[in-house]
Amino acid sequence: MRLHKRDLQGFTVREVEGESYPGQDSEGDACYRNTHFQTEAEAWASLKAEVEARVSMAGRDVAQKKIDLQNAQEKAGEAAIAFEKMTENMRRAAERWCDYETSN
Repeated sequence: MRLHKRDLQGFTVREVEGESYPGQDSEGDACYRNTHFQTEAEAWASLKAEVEARVSMAGRDVAQKKIDLQNAQEKAGEAAIAFEKMTENMRRAAERWCDYETSN
């Protein structure tokens, strides 16, 4: 039987011979309902939906990474301020210690 197979590597639709699941197509792949279709239009619609979903997921991943980066930059800024405060406090403590040692 003639089927239309969506190709997720070449991002195209090919005509193949095969039998419905659990059959195989003429390329040796299993004929699943979401990979092999009776009409070319169905195969293209499925391929389009799959690619659009990938684009959408990638966009969400990028948006989340931007948020993660912003949070990491804020934490790095807070850590730098903490380091500066600690350094200044250590310097003051060292000065007090030296003053104490020299006064005794």
